[in-house]
Amino acid sequence: MKRFFPYLFVIIFLLQLTGVYLDSPLKLFTKPFIMISLASFYFAYARNFRIVFFTALVAALMGDIFLMWDHEMSFMLGLGSFLVMQVLYALIFWDQRDKVNGVDIAMSTVIALVAAGLMYILIPDVDGFLKIAVAIYCLCIMVMVITAILRERALLSYLPVLCGALLFMLSDAVLAIDKFSFPMEYGRPMVMGTYMAAQYLIVMGISKTD
Repeated sequence: MKRFFPYLFVIIFLLQLTGVYLDSPLKLFTKPFIMISLASFYFAYARNFRIVFFTALVAALMGDIFLMWDHEMSFMLGLGSFLVMQVLYALIFWDQRDKVNGVDIAMSTVIALVAAGLMYILIPDVDGFLKIAVAIYCLCIMVMVITAILRERALLSYLPVLCGALLFMLSDAVLAIDKFSFPMEYGRPMVMGTYMAAQYLIVMGISKTD
């Protein structure tokens, strides 16, 4: 089963993208299977199973489910679920940290500037409590990506996990800009495509970590 999983995930990936692109009910059916499949793979095949990481995957699943409905409360619950996931991912990455060097500092500075720029774009377009929620979320995803940068480079999973974290930040940035600032052509397929790729890379990487 393990060697066939990438093909199974490609099927889920393509069905979900098709459903999103066509705005079909198919997207509601396939969306939960993104994280169900990845969490199942991690549970069955992780070299070093960690309940904290598995909990993060469950939180992501809950976030996916909440965001299937286009209501403010559902959005806030989804945001909260993904916030939990970001924090738990960051804790796992931080536990695998290495000595900080100049490249780490430079990359982390770029990520911090990107997060600050994203908040500068988004905050004027949201009202009330959402301003605080969006700011906290931007800070958390910034920390998650920076902790991915600081992971031990000797790990075989270093590059896949870092690429996944960067794709996650891109996915959330496109989602936020499309929702709050201005609609983007093909924004929704872009969000889901980068999100699914991000989660796949992170889960596959962490599953192989000693």
